[in-house]
Amino acid sequence: MEQNKNSNRIFYFSLFAILLVIVLLITGAMYIDRHWNDIQSYINGLFYETEYTIHENYQYDPNYNYIEVYYEPCDVSTTAKPLTKSNISADQQHPYYAYTDSKGRVVHVEAEYIEDKGERSGRLCDAMYPSNQNQTAKEAIGYITNSDDNRGHLIGDRFDGVSNAYNITAQHEITNQKEYSSIEDDIANFLNNGYKITDFMVDVQYKTITDRRPQYYNIYFKVNGRAYQYRLYNDGSPLTTE
Repeated sequence: MEQNKNSNRIFYFSLFAILLVIVLLITGAMYIDRHWNDIQSYINGLFYETEYTIHENYQYDPNYNYIEVYYEPCDVSTTAKPLTKSNISADQQHPYYAYTDSKGRVVHVEAEYIEDKGERSGRLCDAMYPSNQNQTAKEAIGYITNSDDNRGHLIGDRFDGVSNAYNITAQHEITNQKEYSSIEDDIANFLNNGYKITDFMVDVQYKTITDRRPQYYNIYFKVNGRAYQYRLYNDGSPLTTE
């Protein structure tokens, strides 16, 4: 009789343990389903120093929970990290943001509005590299990839854009100094005449998933609500209207 009681206790205890494990597994699965993006972001935060990332994405994804990071405005020695975003205004007060893909390449820049740099005179990082021909600039990590390239700002210095890896791509010197600069000149003229520049976006496109030099840029912004859209190839060819 006593042996039967012990057997029953073991049976019920085992049954309870199995049910408990099942409940825990179901609860855990439901939690993971609800918080999957947060879990991915946490894991990426642990591993984004390496090439390995959980979320393989080579385009900007507005639904993805990018990890926000901060770099010094004139940091020319640190590359951007995969699947992150960073405020790319020098004073951190403007809503300018850049986003990277799984390879740490800048793929998207957006600004709710664009303003000039205010009272600051001169270029932000002149003391470190006063021109694109300065050797320090040419040796900056990830920027200059061939002899015809400049450090090309995605949001210009004149609009308080930083000079770190989140706002710089390698741009052909004509693309940078003539074509992209002409867009900046137009925006500056609009601002000087009291117009509002809103919904500024640049999508940075690469030829392959391994290239670090952009193939072309899709540029979009509004002037007092009127949309302007351009495509600019990174080979010195003229700007085209989309």
